[in-house]
Amino acid sequence: MRREVDHRVKNSLANVAAMTRMAARSATPEVREAMLSVEKRISVMVELHNDLYRSDNPDEPIEVTNYLERVASHLRDMSPPGVEIEVHFDAVALIARRASALGVLINEMISNACKHAFPDGRTGRIVLSGQKTSAGRYAIACADDGVGAVDASESGLGQRIMEASAAQLEGLLRTFPSPDGYRTEIEFPVTVD
Repeated sequence: MRREVDHRVKNSLANVAAMTRMAARSATPEVREAMLSVEKRISVMVELHNDLYRSDNPDEPIEVTNYLERVASHLRDMSPPGVEIEVHFDAVALIARRASALGVLINEMISNACKHAFPDGRTGRIVLSGQKTSAGRYAIACADDGVGAVDASESGLGQRIMEASAAQLEGLLRTFPSPDGYRTEIEFPVTVD
């Protein structure tokens, strides 16, 4: 029964994403951008359900490296022309709700870099990496070689979503200028007692 529910949820999310994408085509530029952002977030959840559908126990950790790479690949297909997205992940296994939070966080890291780092057709590169740091901990870093930070006092939806995802992972999100652009980092425990 759970497999059937997971399958139906995945299909429903995919349909909502497709309808959002179709509606965005006839919207004003500002509304189109917001709708496509929502569609990307929904697509991340569809990717997660693809992996969960194969799992027999939703509370059992699953290897999520392929899932994270698919999320990044999906965003690569939607990135601005001339912006390359490179990803490297050490293997990591998480339970479903933590995998979901991490997928949403990665989606927002890359989306924010695409949106803010490369204005006016500027080209560049975003590098997303995940690595084990010590026993039971994992670190994610997203670095771009773009124009640097937008106004630090500005806290848009993407920033709030990243902070909420970081809280779900029980990690601390840090964002700061780097020598060649901007960097976002989080380190979190892989398992939670």
